[in-house]
Amino acid sequence: HGHEHGHGHEHGHGHEHGHTHVHTDNVGTSYVEFKGWVADEAGIERLMTELLCTKHTDGFRVMRMKALLHVQGQETATVLQAVADMWDTRNTAVAITDATPVNKVVFIGRNLHRRDLEGLILRHCGLADF
Repeated sequence: HGHEHGHGHEHGHGHEHGHTHVHTDNVGTSYVEFKGWVADEAGIERLMTELLCTKHTDGFRVMRMKALLHVQGQETATVLQAVADMWDTRNTAVAITDATPVNKVVFIGRNLHRRDLEGLILRHCGLADF
């Protein structure tokens, strides 16, 4: 099926190596859901810049993020993906039919606090109801 990844070399140990630190470094997942319309794409840019590019002193760090967002004025939902300090958005083929759509965001990172994440989304993305 063409899914070779070129791992022809032997590691000599199980693939669990390197993953045990995940449980001791405050890495976790946070899910945020909110109703309404994201005001505009500029708000998404501001949110992502603050989440991924701002230095946080409390150890907070978003490592990965996926979101399904509904931007005001667009007829289809927007998918947002982020890894490290890079992100992109794509319009989907999913038509928005609900008058009050539900946006969904999953964060994977370090020292994530749901209330802080909700506050950032609310501040940068406009209309929201958690």
